[in-house]
Amino acid sequence: MENGTAEVEVTPQLHRIIHSVLLIAMALVGVCGNTLVFIAFCLSRRLQTKTNIFVVNLAAADILTCVCLPIISLSLLVDEGIHTKSWLNTLCAIDIGVIKISLRCSFMMLVFIAVNRYVLITKSQETYKRMFQTKFTVIFLCISWMYPILFVTSQSLSGVIHMGYDVKSHSCNLGSDHHLLYGTLVFSTIALKITVIAYCYGRLYLFLRRHNKQMQKERVQEKWREKKRMSCY
Repeated sequence: MENGTAEVEVTPQLHRIIHSVLLIAMALVGVCGNTLVFIAFCLSRRLQTKTNIFVVNLAAADILTCVCLPIISLSLLVDEGIHTKSWLNTLCAIDIGVIKISLRCSFMMLVFIAVNRYVLITKSQETYKRMFQTKFTVIFLCISWMYPILFVTSQSLSGVIHMGYDVKSHSCNLGSDHHLLYGTLVFSTIALKITVIAYCYGRLYLFLRRHNKQMQKERVQEKWREKKRMSCY
């Protein structure tokens, strides 16, 4: 019994160590990769476009997520006697809150990038410039951060979700006592964003497909006319 109990205790600890190492690796790769996005944007004027401003904001949100991962890694490695301290619970609550905000911001940026690409390619230049002029671009960037902040803060203050250190998983975690309400909110917001992204790229695919067919048809007609002219000689 003692050996069985010891084995049960060692296995979860091993899993937590592996999980912690993977989180640290993800954080390092994420920070380095997204930092290169910033460097490329700053050094190349050709990359300093309206679309890439959204990409840079996406990189900033991803860096913020990666920076928060080591705190979850720390919570996985703390001794059992420490997890009762309020500082760890508070730290985990802040960390999970920031991660939720940055992930929602990243998702919002994917939506804006999809809309930007759709308008740029399928609409006129006048329409694109009117929709993505500087003041509207700034508004879009503000929305990408303000919406997640208000969404997560309102859920936390209303008691729909609670964030902190979870004793059972030995990690920073998010829970809810209103599973149906929370699940409905998450599903509806994610479904709406995925629908917008799918619509934009779907319409973009159909537009490019029609354009390519038209180009191929014109090339065939041009070759036929050229062949006809040659036959006349």
